[in-house]
Amino acid sequence: MILTITAAQALADDIHLQINGAIMAASCEVEGGSKNKTVEMGEALASDFSQPHDWGPRVPFELSVINCPATITAVEAAFSGVRDPHENNAYLNNGTGRGLALQIIESNSGMYMLPDGEPATAPVDPTTHSATWDFSARYIRTTDAFAPGSFDTAVQVTFTYR
Repeated sequence: MILTITAAQALADDIHLQINGAIMAASCEVEGGSKNKTVEMGEALASDFSQPHDWGPRVPFELSVINCPATITAVEAAFSGVRDPHENNAYLNNGTGRGLALQIIESNSGMYMLPDGEPATAPVDPTTHSATWDFSARYIRTTDAFAPGSFDTAVQVTFTYR
């Protein structure tokens, strides 16, 4: 058996290789009843708000996240919206009524959930892998000028996973 080895000149080309991908953060799922939630405030009587800083009854509501991975131990809920120009801790009414705004309060701490204010933090239950916040909303009279009418405000909640 004869083995012949020959050498040949090798040619090389340089190429540019680009690799794309994404590293996704672990997150929870917003519970179905908490998505695009509407809080029904009901009807209030104009006579219940005789002067500025009078407020109506609190209307409770809840927000929840579910299916949180074990690496997430707490979730923050931060609120944003248009602040009422006459009441610093309330959201502007976009309806036809005048002189009323909306306050949102975290029920356990009593903290006002202000537009672009401090978030409310809830621990993730290690058994159910969920977190729940109890809030309430109420009307507050903001000015001497007052007119009954519709009430409508939009508030956005952003969840941050820790």
